[in-house]
Amino acid sequence: MCYHKYYDELRDHYRFASWENPFSESGFSIYNIPFTSPKDDMLPSKAECSHQDKNTYQLESDDQIEENRRFVYPVFMGHKSVNSEKAIILLHGLNERDWDKYLPWARALHKQTGQPVILFPISFHVNRCPEGWKDPRLMSDLAKERMKRYNGLSDSTFLNAAISERIQMLPKRFYTSGLQTYYDLVALISQIKSGNHPLLGRKTQVNFFGYSIGALLTEILLMANPKNLLNESKAFLFCGGASIDRMKGVSRFILDSEAFHTLHSYFVHLEEHLGRDLQLKEILKKLDPGVCFQSMVDSLGLKDYRTSRMKALSSQMRIVTLKKDRVISPQAVSKTFEGLGSKLNRLITVMDFPYSYTHEDVFPLKGKIPHREVDDAFERVFAGAARHLR
Repeated sequence: MCYHKYYDELRDHYRFASWENPFSESGFSIYNIPFTSPKDDMLPSKAECSHQDKNTYQLESDDQIEENRRFVYPVFMGHKSVNSEKAIILLHGLNERDWDKYLPWARALHKQTGQPVILFPISFHVNRCPEGWKDPRLMSDLAKERMKRYNGLSDSTFLNAAISERIQMLPKRFYTSGLQTYYDLVALISQIKSGNHPLLGRKTQVNFFGYSIGALLTEILLMANPKNLLNESKAFLFCGGASIDRMKGVSRFILDSEAFHTLHSYFVHLEEHLGRDLQLKEILKKLDPGVCFQSMVDSLGLKDYRTSRMKALSSQMRIVTLKKDRVISPQAVSKTFEGLGSKLNRLITVMDFPYSYTHEDVFPLKGKIPHREVDDAFERVFAGAARHLR
């Protein structure tokens, strides 16, 4: 596969504003489907989001962001009718600003499986956030402010300033944003399986490709299996699958050091916070995905429950980790699944590539790396994903 060619072609011609983006020579189109989030009552209110220090930069409160409530999501769909009763949902990583790097991923999955591929944005990511959060000048100012505010702060950049500030000030957003996305996906999957989707015909099986934090969300969905919608679903997890306490998310592209350490501390000591936050306690303890999320927060907490659910799901899942991944390492994923015993080797594959890569940039487009090496690595990953998801 010519990954670089795919990337340039798709990035240059795909537009959010168009209902259909046809790629006639390749036999498919990217459609933009409107969506309204059905459940956002768990999001923090304006009063809860306000900083006590009025001198600090004030980001919009969660429940006031209209872009997060109403948005579009892209769907790769072939021009020729393919007799497939399946569809794939692709879930991205933390702090993504656009779909650019994922467009070739979706194209490869669609081409090799014949299934439509849906790229669904996590709450407050991609096109579900205010444009100001992507403004290099505004966010550079915020990053500089954070550098002054926290001694020894590292990895603070305009790329991660907005998400770092949000997580730093209210770390429970990590869960409430994920929970909103969970219910968005339940609504979407129900729509697809009932035949009420505006583009797709009725599908009997919805599969997942989850990358990084999207892999965690996929695991929680499969573990909870809302309304038994996912009994037959398959999942391919890429650069993900570890419990939160085993992730190392300090990165200029993900979270700065202060935000990540606050997030890590908050969820590792979650029970202490539940005593003070009754709303969070309510949604964690009473809603279906709450126990699944908690089992993936601390690798030692609810370990028996997590192991039991993962054993039951092991035939539906495949996980590919990368040897040089420092954010979600192969060891972190293996430790999370260590209770699976002999099933572990079949479930998890560790890959390595003959070029320099990172968790955030698995298939580099810049530098002196030969295109052939990146193309070969891309083919290895997505050929394997397609085999599992067919």
